[in-house]
Amino acid sequence: MRKLILLPVLMLITVQLNAQQATEKQNVIYLLKQMDKAVASKDSVVLSKILTDDFTGSIPNGQNFNKKSYISFHCNPQSKVRELKEEPTSNWDVRLFGNLAVINRTITSLAKTPGKEKPVEIQTRRLEVCIKVKERWHITAQQGTEVLKK
Repeated sequence: MRKLILLPVLMLITVQLNAQQATEKQNVIYLLKQMDKAVASKDSVVLSKILTDDFTGSIPNGQNFNKKSYISFHCNPQSKVRELKEEPTSNWDVRLFGNLAVINRTITSLAKTPGKEKPVEIQTRRLEVCIKVKERWHITAQQGTEVLKK
């Protein structure tokens, strides 16, 4: 008799945990979309709020950044990035480990290059790490590798 009662309780707990994890994944996706928009619009205020103080990142040429230099680089009016294309999040690999999220995704940026009138599309594969602090998700690390055209 106890087993019959315990089974529905366990199922209910499992369903609630799965729903909570799905919500947290959506929160992480929303955070990364905020970052993409902030980079494209050169919004240093948003970037400073969503990056951790000890943020570390690197771009495809191997240059690494702390929070301050990342914001300066991407918010510089001379920055090559003009726009980040909206990518389907169904292709994102978002894995949660408690208050830690690891995300692997591809982004496509439109970048101004010297001597070309139209911006060039550059695809970058990103590995990002987010942490949840005081019930809010923040980006703590990011690494990008350019996807070479075939």
